[in-house]
Amino acid sequence: MEYDVNTSKIFDKQTGSEWNFDGLAISGGMKGEQLTRIPFDEGFWFEWVAFHPETKLYAN
Repeated sequence: MEYDVNTSKIFDKQTGSEWNFDGLAISGGMKGEQLTRIPFDEGFWFEWVAFHPETKLYAN
């Protein structure tokens, strides 16, 4: 899926839909649809890199 992010919305190029950060499609082909949240554990960098050593780190 390709997407663009601005300060308040995510634009899904595949469906032409705009999503807010709560996972609600606010316009486009999927308007009114709600994404399902996936439970996650934020963890720590040292945990992530131990299991995913190929991860690249980008900085400004």
